[in-house]
Amino acid sequence: MDRNLFRAKRGDTGEWVKGALVYLEYADVDCRGSYIIPKHPLTGHGRMLSFDLAFYAVKVDPDTIGQCTGITDRHNILIFEGDILSDGVDEYKVKYIESSTGFTAYRYTVSSNCYCWSLYHLSIGKNQKRQIEIIGNIYDK
Repeated sequence: MDRNLFRAKRGDTGEWVKGALVYLEYADVDCRGSYIIPKHPLTGHGRMLSFDLAFYAVKVDPDTIGQCTGITDRHNILIFEGDILSDGVDEYKVKYIESSTGFTAYRYTVSSNCYCWSLYHLSIGKNQKRQIEIIGNIYDK
């Protein structure tokens, strides 16, 4: 699993794209912004070659960028920052917390109290049978 994998919505169509994240700050004004380079069509990996940016990069909405956590749900689907998970009882929102240098899953209840678990604890430690599954994300709601 690739923790350096990112996903975001395309700026032009709103479709999801996954790959390597690149930010152009010192380019022409029209080209500045966040880009994702999908897996290379010939080599099958997301490593950037010098010509990849010009031919394969996709400009993305920076508000929808999420990093891969490296953890999968019970269907073996990679979990990304911004995903909404369910363990059959509660729903959790996945977020990266810089102070704890890790991904956290926040549980919200009717009383608006927030409980959080480390994503690892939620996916493996708390639920030994890996019962969590992705039910959506915060951007498509």
